[in-house]
Amino acid sequence: MSLILDFLFPKYCYFCHQPHTYLCPACLKTLTPNSIQTLLEHPEIDFSLSLFRYSGPLKTLLHDLKYNFVYDLVPSISELISSTISQNYPNILNHWRTHQATVIPVPLHSFRHNWRGFNQSELIASKVSQQLKLNFDPFLINRHRLTSSQVSLPHHHLRLQNVANAFSLASTEINQSKNYIVFDDVATTRSTLLSVAQTLKPLNPNSICFLTLAGS
Repeated sequence: MSLILDFLFPKYCYFCHQPHTYLCPACLKTLTPNSIQTLLEHPEIDFSLSLFRYSGPLKTLLHDLKYNFVYDLVPSISELISSTISQNYPNILNHWRTHQATVIPVPLHSFRHNWRGFNQSELIASKVSQQLKLNFDPFLINRHRLTSSQVSLPHHHLRLQNVANAFSLASTEINQSKNYIVFDDVATTRSTLLSVAQTLKPLNPNSICFLTLAGS
């Protein structure tokens, strides 16, 4: 079956166009991870880590996943995230494991989830959690308000307003972890991530950090 799919929908590396793979090993070696950022204006956030710059082929790759429904990009993206964290941030990974941190994917509103058929952040986060041996909880946070696409809003303050109070806790009893990794595929202004972090406050978390594949 995989041979038939490769023939009908051939894979090409998003960087060098080599066939049979979306992210070839040679091109992956050329990617330089970003440094960890502390958000001084938000001391409740331990740090924010966007692994790579949101530009070029990675931007095209994520666009194809979200809007062209190229589902089979998920394993390649997940492996890229997991291998990058393991190789470049082993101390952070050890800290997450030691403190039993839980990965929380940014949820979609049910309307958008039903239209798209999947939540790319949840699919990626699920695989990354398995690969890195971290807890995973896609049910802790609900998105109860349908918001405009953040991409359509040009200014930071508009994006903050757009996602303000868009999320709610499903239950304070579901997850007993006090350390959270809020995951999304992309962070530009971090407005969505900050709104999720605000929603987690009633749980009195010990730590909250942000993790995305790409960011501005």
